[in-house]
Amino acid sequence: MMTKTLESELFRRRFDDGALDLFAGLAIFSIGIGWMFDIVVLAAIMPAVFWPFWAVVHKRIVVPRLGEVEFSEARKAKISTTYIALLILGTVSFLFGLIAFALVEGWIDSVQEIAVPLILLVPSLVMAFAAVIGFLMLGAMRMLVYAAVFVASGVLMQIVLPYHPGHSLALGGALPLLCGVVMLIRFLRAYPVLDEG
Repeated sequence: MMTKTLESELFRRRFDDGALDLFAGLAIFSIGIGWMFDIVVLAAIMPAVFWPFWAVVHKRIVVPRLGEVEFSEARKAKISTTYIALLILGTVSFLFGLIAFALVEGWIDSVQEIAVPLILLVPSLVMAFAAVIGFLMLGAMRMLVYAAVFVASGVLMQIVLPYHPGHSLALGGALPLLCGVVMLIRFLRAYPVLDEG
């Protein structure tokens, strides 16, 4: 039986390939771009597209190089809880996005002046919270850096470009996207496919 320390290290390594960062960053970056250029469809579908693609890449790239690992029931339960938390977080973020879009477009005029600046900070704060959940799940310090960037970009863009949260999401999503690309390249170089023979 693996010790908790060894299990935690193996679990963290399975997510150090960069695919999670890449696809999460790409999804968030696309949401921001979709919002900036009024491509609502792009902003709506990317979160749904992200998970299946990441799962396929993880299975095709990581497993053949690191092999299969059977984790403890406690670890599996933690993973399931994290996925549920992220799903709820994504749903809440989507709902706030709809509300923010309605406010920006003037569909809800009565509270626009007060609510818009606060509401439009929410998407960046939600992404920051998701990054913190990623840190708690993986123990990867880069997740805290992502969280800090999302908070900073959300506040900064509301000062510089108010009423446009797409800029802060695109800026915040660009960091994990670029980091993911670099990490994936390094991973592919460092870990050749295991010889099954």
